[in-house]
Formats: sequence, structure tokens, C-alpha cells
Amino acid sequence: MSTIRTMLSRLGIMPRLMIGFLAISLLPCVVLLFMTTRLSTESLQKSLRDQLQAVSAAKSLELNNFIRERQGNLAILSQIASTQTAVQQLIRARDDGDAETVEDVNRRARPGLVLFGETYGYDDVYLFDPAGRLLFRLKSDLDLGENLLAGPLRDSELAEVFRRCIILLQGEVSDFQEYPGLDEPALFMAQPVLKDGVLIGVVALRVGNSEVYRGFRDYNGLGETGEAVAGMLKGREITYVSPLRHDPDDSIDRRVQEGEARASAMQRAVRGDHGYGRMIDYRGVPAVCAWSYLPAFRWGLNVKQDEAEAFALINRQRWAVASLLGVTSLLVAAVAWSMARSI
Repeated sequence: MSTIRTMLSRLGIMPRLMIGFLAISLLPCVVLLFMTTRLSTESLQKSLRDQLQAVSAAKSLELNNFIRERQGNLAILSQIASTQTAVQQLIRARDDGDAETVEDVNRRARPGLVLFGETYGYDDVYLFDPAGRLLFRLKSDLDLGENLLAGPLRDSELAEVFRRCIILLQGEVSDFQEYPGLDEPALFMAQPVLKDGVLIGVVALRVGNSEVYRGFRDYNGLGETGEAVAGMLKGREITYVSPLRHDPDDSIDRRVQEGEARASAMQRAVRGDHGYGRMIDYRGVPAVCAWSYLPAFRWGLNVKQDEAEAFALINRQRWAVASLLGVTSLLVAAVAWSMARSI
């Protein structure tokens, strides 16, 4: 402090007056600009957080409603008399080796099941007996073999959802998985077919990906770089299962190992965590993200936006404040110089 006083005492009257004018004039301006910038920055950051969390909540609700509607459709299909009758007749005919009856039952059941699949957006409909024997299918693009639990797909997600269904006697949803013969990963739903409380079969549906992906391709409220993405956990590996806005050609590796620096928000989401913060996304790009968990799908959900776009308004505001402070300093210095010279 004494050093500053010594330096000031050596200055002439004009420099000291200028310094005094600058201090008196600029200090309140600097304090006011600092407080204004801080409050507006916090407001913009809160607005961004609220926006991403609102989009995340909307996507979660949309996907949960989607799966509940499909489970309701499947439950109805399993309970109607025509489905139960078809399962019972197909089991008896196959047990008796009666190929003619099998063909006749298939022919009569097909129109109704085709209409059901087309109406509600299912790619295929399957009927099984409780042991996993395939009784009916609409398409032959997936090689199930004679028995799902003993055929080429015995270790698949479809087989796993079948097992859970007959053990728990309730509707179940599989994880996404790639299957030989299909162009895209598939998701299956299974529902027990009960007759007088006794399990007589299982009906399964292959859900059309276009229906699931529709919400992920809606970028309203997410700007030019924002997107909603979903991932599922298998072991210690996370796989992105939704369309990626920044990778329409599937050229980016969709798999992330737990513990990697990138996709930290997805690593938390697939473990059931909910939150908001800054992260490195699957491309290695800094982003802000709201993350949550979708129990119906067992997916993690990220709604994110690149930091460069998310904070663009805040950065422009900081530059405007800095410019204003610079111009104000020059004006005050000019006025102080003029007044000091006139004294």
C-alpha cells in the first residue's frame, strides 16, 4: 500500500486527477457489469438446463407410452378366443403330425394376424407352444428353426424374452439385438397365452424400428447440434441403439466401454442415474446433457447439445460486455483527461 502511495505522490496533478476520475467512474460500472453478466449467465444456463430436461422428460414419456400401448395390444391379442383356439389347434395338429390341419389353421389365422401387425406397426407375429416350438409366423426372414429354445437363436434376446415370459407369466420386452437375415437390430415383445389360468402358448411380436426411432429423429428444441440418443448395457459395454444425428452412415463406432472418457453421461444413464451436466459425447465433442434411465427398455437416455452451440449466446454476451467496458473506459479516460487539463 505504501508503494502505491509513493508512486502516486511522484505523479503530477493531471495523472492523479485522471486516475481518480477513472476509479470513481469505472468502479461502479465494473461492479454493475460483473453482477449483470453473472446473473444473465446463470439465467441462460438455467434456461438451457430446463430446456434439455424438458425435452428429456418428453422423450421418456413418449417412449414409455409407446411400450405400454404395445404391451396393451399384445395382452389383448393373447386373450382373444381366436388366438387361443389357433394355438390349441396347432399344438394338437403338430403333435398328431396332421400337416393338412396345420395348413388349414394357418390359413384361417393369417388374415387376422396380418391385419393386427399392419394396423399397429409390427414387423412379424409369432405363436409358440410352451416348450418353444414354433407354431406360426407371418414372415420367414428370421431363421428360428423348429424350436426357438433349441434352434440357431437359442441364445438370442428373443429366446431370453420367451424364457422370462413363461417363467413370470407376464408380458416382457427384449433388448435390441442384431439378427442374421434382418437389416436392422430388432426388438421383441412376448406375452403368455393363458386358457383358464393355464399356460398354453406364447405370442411374440417384432416391433418395427421406424415406430421406436420416430421420437429420436425429432430434433425440435435441440438446435443444430442437439439430439436424443439411447444406449443399452451388456456386461461392461454400452451400445447405442438409436439413430445418431451426427452419424447417418453408421461410420462411428457405436460401442463404448465403461470407464472411457467419452460418453460419460450415457455410462451413468444405463446404470439408472438421472442428472444434468457437461460431458464428452460419443464423438469426443464437449456437450451439455440431461441423462435419465428408461426402465421399460432398460436403456439410458441422453438429450444433449454441443457446448459450442449451447453456450454461444453466453459467449456473445461476454464479448458484448467486454466491448462495452472497453468503450466506457475510453470515454471516461477522455473526459477525465479533458477535465484534468482544464483545472
